Amino acid sequence: MAAVNEAGLPHRSGMPPKPKRPDLSRLSDTDKDDLIVTLFARMEALEAKPGMNSENSSKLPSADGLTKKTNSLRESSGKKGGGQ
Repeated sequence: MAAVNEAGLPHRSGMPPKPKRPDLSRLSDTDKDDLIVTLFARMEALEAKPGMNSENSSKLPSADGLTKKTNSLRESSGKKGGGQ
């Protein structure tokens, strides 16, 4: 059976489950070390995910914001444009 979070939904693959926020004053040093390791693992998993935009998700291009798209990498042929 797959692991589920507190909402009963399955965990996203590759990411450790979100730990509950404990009272740090009551944790032992070992428990604090375990919490830090878990939080670093979650942080690394989140940083490894690519930024989601309209090119790599189902988001609409209008949801990308006002960022300037990169220009084409094609080089100009030097010929005058237009006409036949």
